[in-house]
Formats: sequence, structure tokens, C-alpha cells
Amino acid sequence: NISQYFTLKKHLPSQKLIEKNNDGTILIKFQVSTDEDVDNLIKSWLPDIVVISPLRLRDKIRDELKQYLQKIEA
Repeated sequence: NISQYFTLKKHLPSQKLIEKNNDGTILIKFQVSTDEDVDNLIKSWLPDIVVISPLRLRDKIRDELKQYLQKIEA
């Protein structure tokens, strides 16, 4: 759903299009110094974006979302 926004515009200077699939999905790579450099970008495109690696960043975002859901469901 959002691949066009990443193919038409670089959201970070290090953004590189690695793969474009027939189903419309894309694989993009960013090189950043800290998780915070890409954290807001990822969260702004949820749930249409998936962090593949690094696993620690994927797990961090997943845990933050779980905590958020626990707070609003309490």
C-alpha cells in the first residue's frame, strides 16, 4: 500500500531500494547511526511496514506496541 511513497521519495539520505516484487512490495535498506534515526519513520507507516532487520529494532518496536496496547486496553 505504501511502496509508491518510498519509490518516489527518499525519506532518509541512506535509503536504497533493494528489491521490487511483482506483488507491489519492496525491500528498502537504511543505514543509520541510532535506532532513533529511523524509529519515527517506521512508526509513522505502521501497520504497512515491517522491520526485517536488525532483529533488536524489530523486537523493540514490537515490545513498544505491545506496551501501548496494554495501556489502552486496561
